Amino acid sequence: MLSPVWDAFYSNGTKFKTNRNHKNAWCKAELEVVIAKEKEKQVLAAAHSSFQAPDRTEKEWYEWVQLKGLCAAIAQVVPICGKIEQMRVHITKKCPVIEASSERPRQRDSILARLDAAKTPTPSHLPQSLSRSFSMPPPDSPFSHFSPSPYHDPHHSPSPSAPPLSPLLPMSDLEGLPRAGSSFFPPDPFESPTSELFNTSSSSKRRRTSETSRVPVWNDEQQTEFGADLCKLFVVCGWSWNTASNPEFKGFFQKYLPQASLPDRRVLSGEILDAEAAKVITTARRQTNGKLATYSEDGWTNIAKTHVDTSVIGVEGTSHLLKTHDMTGRPKTGDELYGLVQEDIKYAQETYDVKVIAVCTDDGPDGKKMRRLIKERTPWIAAFECWGHQAHLITGDYLKIKAPWMAAAKLANEIIKFFNHHQFPLDLLRAQEMLTIGHYLALLLPVLTRWLSQYCSMRRLKKLERQIKVVIIQHEENLCVYLGRKQDQIAVAEKIIETCKDEQFWTNLERIATHLEPLAIASNVLQAPSCRLDMVLLTLGNLYRIFGNLPAADSQVTATVQASLERRWGKTDQELMVLAVFFNPFVCTRPFNPAALPPIMFFHLARRAFKRLLRQDATGDAGFLEAFNSYYDNTGLFSDSTMWIEGSRALYEQNGKPIDLVAIWRRMDNTKALHGQAGFVALAVRILSILPNSAGPERVFSEFGMIHTKRRNRLNPKKVHNTSLVRADRMRAHAAAGLIPKRNIRRCSLADDQEAIAAMEDEEPVAPVPLGEQAIDSTTGDFTTMAAVLVNLATQESDDESDDAEPPPRPSASATVTNPSSSIPAYKKIALEKLFTYPAAGSPSPELDFCWRGGRAGVDAEGAEMLEAQTGQAAGVQRRKQNFDSDSQLGN
Repeated sequence: MLSPVWDAFYSNGTKFKTNRNHKNAWCKAELEVVIAKEKEKQVLAAAHSSFQAPDRTEKEWYEWVQLKGLCAAIAQVVPICGKIEQMRVHITKKCPVIEASSERPRQRDSILARLDAAKTPTPSHLPQSLSRSFSMPPPDSPFSHFSPSPYHDPHHSPSPSAPPLSPLLPMSDLEGLPRAGSSFFPPDPFESPTSELFNTSSSSKRRRTSETSRVPVWNDEQQTEFGADLCKLFVVCGWSWNTASNPEFKGFFQKYLPQASLPDRRVLSGEILDAEAAKVITTARRQTNGKLATYSEDGWTNIAKTHVDTSVIGVEGTSHLLKTHDMTGRPKTGDELYGLVQEDIKYAQETYDVKVIAVCTDDGPDGKKMRRLIKERTPWIAAFECWGHQAHLITGDYLKIKAPWMAAAKLANEIIKFFNHHQFPLDLLRAQEMLTIGHYLALLLPVLTRWLSQYCSMRRLKKLERQIKVVIIQHEENLCVYLGRKQDQIAVAEKIIETCKDEQFWTNLERIATHLEPLAIASNVLQAPSCRLDMVLLTLGNLYRIFGNLPAADSQVTATVQASLERRWGKTDQELMVLAVFFNPFVCTRPFNPAALPPIMFFHLARRAFKRLLRQDATGDAGFLEAFNSYYDNTGLFSDSTMWIEGSRALYEQNGKPIDLVAIWRRMDNTKALHGQAGFVALAVRILSILPNSAGPERVFSEFGMIHTKRRNRLNPKKVHNTSLVRADRMRAHAAAGLIPKRNIRRCSLADDQEAIAAMEDEEPVAPVPLGEQAIDSTTGDFTTMAAVLVNLATQESDDESDDAEPPPRPSASATVTNPSSSIPAYKKIALEKLFTYPAAGSPSPELDFCWRGGRAGVDAEGAEMLEAQTGQAAGVQRRKQNFDSDSQLGN
């Protein structure tokens, strides 16, 4: 912060004699006396000459003081060294002008008082990443049009006594002079007789300046930091790189930040973006160093019809973008994908210093063969299909059901479109909502890219059943003629009205929503970045229980969904999933059927996994057996009290975070040994660290879609990759700093919705609303299209083997990979029907419900994001009519 004593001094930025650290300081009081004398000389010289006396206005005299009088004054007044103490001594003891004045002593005392009280506060309220390592320019002063920028020596860092770049409060009597720290550029030598003398002392040390504004520019360090921050600003705000070349953008920076040199868009999106991406990787490596990681991969076709494969590693619930491959001209086969995966795993281990323990992809033909090759050639790396996609396919199997009541889904979509696409019915519905529940609730259309949107759409329509019925009954005649006078238009309106008045439609709609609710919750659990293998198996078991307890009238639904669950469970790696539930200390063996899984079977499963994943043989390892028995019997070191199970549960619930089973197990042993108790703990940590979904690449593709748009379709995959990498890092930093607001937890089930509406509704009728304008049609997809896509995916997936798959090769005599099943009893696959002991209908099942509550909250967040996206698309249309608050529709 600039010392207040500089209010009494002027500096043009030149150094004091040979002093490298301090600048020349001219006393403003003395300069004013000289300038006043020069002004008198000008007037007298003109009066005794044949020329007309200079009849200058006050503004013209002010300009003369700035451009000519100051040059002469500086040449006549002797400067002092710009040290704080020397300047203080000058204004208190040595300046004759101040002592001879009646007003200046009071101003001097004010400066001295502020000098004694001056302190430099630290901007601790700002995040460290936003703090500056160099000073920013001050706001414009009264003489900013003559001294447009602060002085800064690009080759010298500011000292405590040198005037830094910060604003001052000038003395009222010294307004005619620039403040300390301002740059002064001499006038034209042909117009000022004193400019030559002035230039003699400064021209040899002219600072590097901008040609257009003649403002000293930042040094290389400052410019590098500015370019990096500007790049991050572009990335986080989603600006096109062409904005950097926009004349309006350039003009803004030239006006308000002339010291900065604006990088070219090619430099900004090229070397600067690459450098920022490298910094992100370096930072991520410090976070992932030595940890276990799951590799996931998926494919995506961008707006330019270029197919890319993107890989991500999941480490302790955090996804890190790995590589993006341009697949142009490369075959989409399992062998090609296997080579790509091997290349990416090597890159991940070298770049992020992680240990890849599992691979997860979707269940396409190339993914199936790649996972089979992984199991054959590197059996210590687990290979799983993406269970987020599997939950999506289970929903597709449900939608394949041919039943009369399933037609309500298509009719519901038509009703939503009728209200959302026509302003008059929408105005009537909103008026009724305000009258009954006090705020607006938007009708949502299903979105193909959101796997929970079918349920959220139907749930919202069911929630507004009473309001829609009131609108239909009170305004039936107006609604019939609203669409037009033609017969087909009237028929459409009559069909919507009859559907809304049909009680069977609402019964069927509630029936479908009730079926979709557990599937939506399961999908949310299985696509979460913190999903584990135990959560997958417990979710499958809970779905099997829920659909098994449906009424007899839904026997077709029960048979269809349970068959889909059995088919997908039968194809996965059952051993590791059973062990994952076993290593969950909150569940352990309690939900399993003892007849299907006796105690000794868990020990054999643990031995097989220990030999396969850690490549160690537990045969004869007494410590491993002792640790297993202690954990199974809930005694000794692995008892609930010693592992602090209930305390951990309460702590995580208090903080609102999911339970971290890996952290609980790591507290049990911190050695690196792979035998005995340490080996048992290492096995548990490894299995529970596997992420069984490829939702990471799916989220990356969502980012890619926002970056690589129709207007930015020429971006190459590498540039899109680096942009997404930097943006994800900045968003994580903002979230960690608490700068991103969190959504409120909302209710999920239909029963909760109905209870809330019943408590808030008022049965008074609503007055008709005047006819409004027709809204612009939305581009959101409909339920029929989405259902067809899901059904098609579920049908194509029914084949167990890939067309690209080949028979397993015969093991060669030189193979070094040992058979993990040697001397250990083989595991025989168990059906879901027999795996668990399912409670009777209506009885609680705390073990199978272990991760269900978190899935409910996630479904509500999905609905909130859907509403934000859809209302944002039509925001311009709604604002032209009236300003509705979209957030209130969420109950925020």
